[in-house]
Amino acid sequence: MSSIERYNSINRFLRHAVERIRDGVFVLEGNSSTPIGPRFVHANRSSEKITGYPASSLLGQPLGMIFEPEQLNLVLDKLPLLNPGTPAFWVERPVVRKDGTRSQYHWTFGAEFNEQGVILAYTIVLREPTSPSEDQPEAEASPHTVTDEADDVMENSRSESLARAAGGVAHDFKNMLQTISSTLSMLRLASTTGQEAHSFIADAELALEQADTLAKQMMAFTKGQKSDLHEISLRDMLNHVSKISTLGTEVRTTLSLPQELRKVQVDSKQISQVIQNIIINGCQAMPGGGTIQITARNVDIPAENKIGLEAGFYAAVGIKDRGCGIPEETLARIFEPYFTTKENGNGIGLATCREIIESHSGRIVVESTLGVGTEFIIFLPAFDQEPFPTDSTDSPSSIEPTDRNEDPPVEENRIVHGTGRILVVDDEDSVSRAVEGLLNHLGYNTIVASNGADAIDLYKYHADTTEPFDAVLLDMTLPGGFSGQEVKEEIMGVDHNARIIATSGYFDESCEGTLLEEGWAGVLPKPFPIEQLSKTVADVMQN
Repeated sequence: MSSIERYNSINRFLRHAVERIRDGVFVLEGNSSTPIGPRFVHANRSSEKITGYPASSLLGQPLGMIFEPEQLNLVLDKLPLLNPGTPAFWVERPVVRKDGTRSQYHWTFGAEFNEQGVILAYTIVLREPTSPSEDQPEAEASPHTVTDEADDVMENSRSESLARAAGGVAHDFKNMLQTISSTLSMLRLASTTGQEAHSFIADAELALEQADTLAKQMMAFTKGQKSDLHEISLRDMLNHVSKISTLGTEVRTTLSLPQELRKVQVDSKQISQVIQNIIINGCQAMPGGGTIQITARNVDIPAENKIGLEAGFYAAVGIKDRGCGIPEETLARIFEPYFTTKENGNGIGLATCREIIESHSGRIVVESTLGVGTEFIIFLPAFDQEPFPTDSTDSPSSIEPTDRNEDPPVEENRIVHGTGRILVVDDEDSVSRAVEGLLNHLGYNTIVASNGADAIDLYKYHADTTEPFDAVLLDMTLPGGFSGQEVKEEIMGVDHNARIIATSGYFDESCEGTLLEEGWAGVLPKPFPIEQLSKTVADVMQN
């Protein structure tokens, strides 16, 4: 019996007992498959009252969903250190409930091990904290507890925790982008209405590309990658990003730019992400349409200034909307990680913007008046007083609607067709349906599995028929049960010649070499267009 089967097969009598106790009892996967912790594979009935979530909705979700984000890192760092000699530790921390409220609980973290001492699963017991007089005095000195010194470390881990959350959001975002990308590809291939329809699709694909860039930057932030600094033209960037950020809205963007702006040395993708995020926020503040004013100017910052910048030469970008404005009590908190006033917000957008700008030794400030609008001002250091050279014919301009007759349709001959039988494994129904549609268009027959166990069973069953699978398209982050890596190992045990292509929203360009060395037949970072999908599958089929 595999390790996953062991911790998924909780004895039914033990389960009955666990369901009757007042404490919250959870079982989590032994290997963390998300940046914000291992996923829940079991939650008892009491967990519903404690967290506010139905127990079934917790399954497949990461620990960070209910653990205080600012203090998550130390717990995640300690979990892998558990061993048979130190099988548990405890902390007293709030539970983050579904409605956003927090209640203090005593968390006991434990682990289950195999004969070799390898962690098979983690356990958590949540109990309302006892009074100080009831606590065991030796607990404070126990090596199994998190001390005050460790608490200081937890308090200092806000940026790392934000990065983990950004990675999780980016992964989910890339899954959504994959559905959009696949659907646009199918629409483009099926469209017979002429040039104008293809132009609208091309606009959407351009926006998709920019959104993918944003997701990649969030992933880079998660991994702590250093900025790729180079000299840029703020004029060109602002023109491009303002066009992309307002596609599909009733918002018009006007730019007022000087003939010459000072040179800045930045990571263009990261700064584009910041500007795009702020423009999109402005669009959301004006659902009925309106105008966002974007300005840029050269600024000399004196030694004594209110925004905490070093004295020197700067370029400043202002982004001003005419929305409803932000209340004063909210304005003071908008850059805080996890603070949001949006119903479906996650509170990391503006926090990430601030992290990026300050990593460039700049500042981002905001001014807002209720009923009038909001302006964000970004200060970026210039590396000398000289302006960036620009075409003398340039002048302050307004971005007008795109000329849709300029965008040619993408040619079908860039797509590689083929034949064969492919198993698509993805827990997101919208993603698997869209990818299945693309593969069918390319000429392949497909079967879909939504989890690792089903994928293994399907592969084994068809291996003994006249129609075995020629390839597997396998998402690496499957909720609960078998992980992508474990599915690969099980399938390779049945057929050591299996062609398995790894897909994930967590992948970037640097992953491919390592994964190919580990025996994967191909690698597809999400979101992937039909051209990339067709080439990768065709290459794998030929090997």
